Amino acid sequence: MLFEAIRLNLMQGLIMINLLEEIGIGSANQGEKMEILNTNGKSLTDIEEDKPFLVLLGKDSDEFRSVEGELQFKLVSARIEDDDYRETAKETTERVNTLMTSCVVGWGNIWNEDMLLDFNPENARYLFDNSPSLVDQANVFIGKRENFLKK
Repeated sequence: MLFEAIRLNLMQGLIMINLLEEIGIGSANQGEKMEILNTNGKSLTDIEEDKPFLVLLGKDSDEFRSVEGELQFKLVSARIEDDDYRETAKETTERVNTLMTSCVVGWGNIWNEDMLLDFNPENARYLFDNSPSLVDQANVFIGKRENFLKK
């Protein structure tokens, strides 16, 4: 009886793994391309190959979950140490920008004035620290699971 229950659980686990692979949940770890839009939601250029974009991991990615967990642990720890602790707006922005930066795994056509920016974590953080609308756009994109399903 015990072995039959174990075998049934293993089979259900394999079915679930196959289902997740089939619908593409794993693509949250691979990253998907998000075109950067202006604050009105319009494309920054009509020329397809010149459109700026970020390659972002989804909220189901291992990286997102790991960083989110670390940030939540720090927040809970601060509240345990001080019952009256309230996160400031600056601290919230810092936390969100850290999480968004951790999800950027590539980009293209990102310019700062007349210089093409190289992709690296420092430049990604610079973008988020200086563009709240980009933080909002990336946050919405990362949060939509359908952006990371197989097409």
